[in-house]
Amino acid sequence: MTLLSLQPAEPATLHSLPPTLDLEALRPHLVNLSNGQFSDDGALVTSAEDVDAIFAEHLPRYMEQHEGPLRLLFWAHGGLVSEARGIIGASRLLPHWLEHGIYPIFFIWETGLLDALCSLLPRSGARELQEQGRARNLVEDLWSAGVERAVRPLGQKVWAQMKVGADQAVAADGGAAYVAQRLAEFTARNPGAVQVHAAGHSAGAIFHSRFLPLYLQHGSGTGVSSLNLLAAALSIADFNRLLRPLVGSPQGIEQLHLFGLHRQLEEDDSVLWLYPRSLLCLISSALEAERGVGLLGLERSVAADADLTGFLGTAAADATWSKTQVGAPGRRCLASAHGTFDEDPATLNSVAYRVSTG
Repeated sequence: MTLLSLQPAEPATLHSLPPTLDLEALRPHLVNLSNGQFSDDGALVTSAEDVDAIFAEHLPRYMEQHEGPLRLLFWAHGGLVSEARGIIGASRLLPHWLEHGIYPIFFIWETGLLDALCSLLPRSGARELQEQGRARNLVEDLWSAGVERAVRPLGQKVWAQMKVGADQAVAADGGAAYVAQRLAEFTARNPGAVQVHAAGHSAGAIFHSRFLPLYLQHGSGTGVSSLNLLAAALSIADFNRLLRPLVGSPQGIEQLHLFGLHRQLEEDDSVLWLYPRSLLCLISSALEAERGVGLLGLERSVAADADLTGFLGTAAADATWSKTQVGAPGRRCLASAHGTFDEDPATLNSVAYRVSTG
């Protein structure tokens, strides 16, 4: 099996797969969705039979070959990710999790947000706006506000449609709903032998806010040992409604771990060549239905919510803000930008530590 190293993908591979990539070897670890359904075209097709094989063949075989509990990690990528980038990311991360004794299953849910955002403001329009900004000696805040106004009308529709994709995945006929059912059956057949963990980057937190409650509703007797959210694009309101009531219970989500950027790094980040702040800043200011929505991955949003700040100081939940190089294992994060959390060895090792000791 030829896998990619733990390095960012080359630009040429962002929308096409390297010819050396062994897709069949990835199949036991990958669920490809399109509009919430199993993808029946594209680079890698996923069917119900493929999911059945994961739980009936691949996982039992792995358990026979490895001692101790099966540590099963469900990974959901962020909203910047096309199908090709999702598959490339899965191939890059697979060796990392396996080396730590973790069996990963990657949801590829083809959000493609980056492509959509690129199309909202043509380069000519961006250059014109930039020249206007220089002519008027506008400060960065005014430039950012101009970009936010420009992308808001269509950007809100794109962002809302991405959430619809997550909802479709857990609908009665959705691919993630099928996985949740098979997972519940599998854990019920193997009481005490399986640990369920989840990790999501950026919009992956939105995906898990739908997938994990659905799995837990089946009441298989096995809860979610840990939920690790990296630069979570989930609104605090949706977190309080969908996930927080489940955190802290052995039959719910035992442990919640957040990783995000310190607020200055959010301000120093940028989205492409267009927006001089992080993607989470753009989502909060322009893409959510209401401007300035608090996001779980924004330190400034968490700090402004005393109740949430207190919750993240309990035994069941914590937050690590990058850059944090020292401290207890599982609390280290050196990501420098929104898009680097799933490439940062310190963050990935922290998540692996949380899962391996869960």
